[in-house]
Amino acid sequence: MVISLKGRKALVGGASQGLGLAVAKQLAESGASVTVMARNEDKLKNVVANLDTGKGQVHQYLTADFSDFDGYKNIINSYFKEN
Repeated sequence: MVISLKGRKALVGGASQGLGLAVAKQLAESGASVTVMARNEDKLKNVVANLDTGKGQVHQYLTADFSDFDGYKNIINSYFKEN
């Protein structure tokens, strides 16, 4: 099944490895511009650099520690104000 997400945006937490990374890759392959989130900025930079951009997507990352609720909440609120 082919799903087109061209022109859509996606935000994926825990995306530096495992299931989050797999979801981010699939969304990018389907055409979405993906914002990935996790604690490790170096891993996130690598993820963004390797996501599919064949449909004109622009990917980005947010560094966030999900165990710091107030910090995480501020990052999410800023993200949604900008996007």
